[in-house]
Amino acid sequence: MHDRREVLTVGTAATLLSGAGIMLGGAAPVPTTAPGWSAGTGHGQSFPPSRSAYGWTVPRPMYWSFDDPNPVIDVAGLRVSFNVATLGPIEASFGLAREGLTVRNEGGRWVVEAASLAWPGQHEKAPGTLRAEFVTEGDVTIVHIQAKAMEDVRAVKMTLHDLPPGRLFQTGWQVVENGALVDEFGVVYNYPVYTGGSPVWLLGSAAKGMAFASMDLTAMPRRCAARARGGKVQVELIAEANARTLGPSFAPPPWRITRGSSLQQAIDDRCAMLERVAGLKRWEDRSDMPGWARDIDLVVTLHGMHWSGYVFNDFARMAEAVRWVTKRIDGRRVLFFLAAWDGRYYRTYGASRAEPAMGGADGLDRLVKLIHAQGAHVMAMFAGNVVDERLPGTAEIIAASEYRSLPDGIDSSPMRGYSVDWAQIRAPLTGLHWLNLGAPAWRDHLTQQIALLNERHGFDGTFIDTQPILGNDRLHDSLSGFRYLADTLREKKPDLLMASETWLDLSLPFMPMSQTPNGPYNWSDRYQRRFAHLSLGEPSRGSTGVHEVGYVPYDRADLLRTFTLPTVSFVERTWETAPQAVEAIIDAAKRRMKV
Repeated sequence: MHDRREVLTVGTAATLLSGAGIMLGGAAPVPTTAPGWSAGTGHGQSFPPSRSAYGWTVPRPMYWSFDDPNPVIDVAGLRVSFNVATLGPIEASFGLAREGLTVRNEGGRWVVEAASLAWPGQHEKAPGTLRAEFVTEGDVTIVHIQAKAMEDVRAVKMTLHDLPPGRLFQTGWQVVENGALVDEFGVVYNYPVYTGGSPVWLLGSAAKGMAFASMDLTAMPRRCAARARGGKVQVELIAEANARTLGPSFAPPPWRITRGSSLQQAIDDRCAMLERVAGLKRWEDRSDMPGWARDIDLVVTLHGMHWSGYVFNDFARMAEAVRWVTKRIDGRRVLFFLAAWDGRYYRTYGASRAEPAMGGADGLDRLVKLIHAQGAHVMAMFAGNVVDERLPGTAEIIAASEYRSLPDGIDSSPMRGYSVDWAQIRAPLTGLHWLNLGAPAWRDHLTQQIALLNERHGFDGTFIDTQPILGNDRLHDSLSGFRYLADTLREKKPDLLMASETWLDLSLPFMPMSQTPNGPYNWSDRYQRRFAHLSLGEPSRGSTGVHEVGYVPYDRADLLRTFTLPTVSFVERTWETAPQAVEAIIDAAKRRMKV
């Protein structure tokens, strides 16, 4: 199963392509026969795929088709080279000019200085400079870089050469095994992405290797790419400049390179820094969530109206589910999560209100009152980024809030390329716009709307869909807008529980709950609690309810292993059509209560 917002990094691309027998990062060979066909005659005839086409038809990192004589410098026990990518009328990637390049050791501090840049191939100099300082203490080397060019600097890349072969590990969640084998086709991991994590990677084995970390406290794009060359591996560490402050000079946050690290240690080092300087607090020490939330042992997702208009559960039927569940477990241990309570899923995003066909405001109020009477709590789902242009009053908000992210800055959402086939015509849906929560028009509209509905209906929790989705926007900072929304809603309702669809190391300081899997070693559970994504099927037939995937095989053991909180979804009368399976989840919650 893959989620609708997976980005084509090596892990997710491998998942998307695995059905065709193709995996990236060397995880599996290119197939010799096309999937679904066997050798023989007639209809069963074999149709081998083109090996020659593999190079440009399978998503993978792209590389120049020539050997660039960009200087490789021996410094601090490393072999490194640098590139400066610009954005403007010229837009090029420059190396360092050999003439005027100096390397000196100043008592354990190595300094590399380039007096000018060079076009690829070293055939011509280009205006600009680069200074890199390497400071080593034990197994750790900190690298500070400052680059200047003749136009805006978009990104600075440092390449480490001649490293030992191994696998490249990342720190977010994924649906294939972590640790892609680095081969000649290459591997690339990005940060930030929907699959969470942090700007930390490791080459080698999970137990021991070389760790790479951006010592960054912003969610600006950071990338780690690796490929095998001549029996060795080269690793690229790329830092992209903030699109709102682009200029001819760029000093990215320092890179931390650790020899002999484990993946666990690399994660711990990043977490320690965030705890020290970014306000990240352990779950038991958090002060941004109500006390009742610590007693939650079961989440029940109640599916409402599908995009098509089909109603899985109206508010009256949801009330039946509440009574059924709270007869079997103490209501104080239950959080009821309302998905698509506000009408056609996605179509009403940005203009939420109690759906009349489900019972309207009065029906919703009766449902919330019943939930509270049982000692339980209720969380409502709201838009995070998506707005439909056909909703009244949205045109001005859309115009002021659409992403203007690099590279082109025009309607350049980080979700560009993702679409939902709600109409079942195998083509993208029209009318949806992905908005930047950092834009004041969308941020304020959404914050005010949620605050009013929380007060009107007495919701105990707010779930923000499709967040954090972050782009390097030219106008507004996505993460700060997300934090503003969370802080403002909590200020208006101090006992409010906030949750987001996915998570990121820099969202954890202000978002205590999410709905996606964990990173390696379950490291994010130090700081948050997670319940199962609404797309992961329900016990009776694997229906994903309002979610667009449709059907996912139900796997109770995997859900209990993957998520912190036992979770069960109800579509129609799941509690009646699969009572034993539902009771098994409730029993798991009861066991958790005892612990």
